[in-house]
Amino acid sequence: MAMRDEIREQRKKLKGKGIGAHLAWFWEYDKVPFILITLGVLFVIALIYSMVRQKKTAFEIYALNAQAPDNTAVSESFEQQFAQDAGIDLSKENVTADFSEIQAVGTTQVTQYDLATSTKVTASVANKEMDVMLCDAWNFDSYADDGFFLDLSTVLDADTFASLKEENRIYYIDEALLEAQSEETDADATEEEVSYDDALASEKLDGFVMPDPSAMEKPVAVGILMNDAAYVKSAGLYTDTACIGGIIANTQHQDLAVQALDFLENTTYEEIQTQK
Repeated sequence: MAMRDEIREQRKKLKGKGIGAHLAWFWEYDKVPFILITLGVLFVIALIYSMVRQKKTAFEIYALNAQAPDNTAVSESFEQQFAQDAGIDLSKENVTADFSEIQAVGTTQVTQYDLATSTKVTASVANKEMDVMLCDAWNFDSYADDGFFLDLSTVLDADTFASLKEENRIYYIDEALLEAQSEETDADATEEEVSYDDALASEKLDGFVMPDPSAMEKPVAVGILMNDAAYVKSAGLYTDTACIGGIIANTQHQDLAVQALDFLENTTYEEIQTQK
């Protein structure tokens, strides 16, 4: 007898029986499909609930190779205070500050961890999630050469840009040099090896030299020297390494990115702790 016919016969026998007989029949014949259907419904409900409840990110900032005693606390303080200053409702949207990523300098001591950090940063930029990034000078220059940052002369107001330029805090790259490198064939292209020690020495504050735009064919202002910015300095984010900050080229929140640079420039970590 086919299973369908057997079930039909069993159902006929249940007529006039009590609830106990019906429950026993259910447990024998219907429990597996019932459980599967229930689990499927619960999964769909959970998925819909997660999608409805998931908050979008209103702003994202990274600080690569930061040196603060407690990068997590510094990140959280930035998230809370910047959201308040920018009028972002954290019950509806997220502000993400990741100040814990590490990436080695130079080209001779790259590990799997460094590659993972580079992949994470690149993915965040490719997905149009990141808005601002602070880096040690070596890594900033490397990402700038790959076109990660906006020309700040096009987004900062004229007075702010002029003031930063007068203070020798604008970080330039030579677009003409990058264009020439991009035209090289794979056979012609060579990557100069730089040791970890040499790269580290080049970005130490006591020996760091800002690039000279007058020596460039096409200087582009992609970053700001941030070591003396109030938040960076007071939180101890970069104590002995040159820190450069820039706005990501494909940011979806340009106004907030400019506001974040101003926040870093004028708000101290101690002020936020005092307000708590």
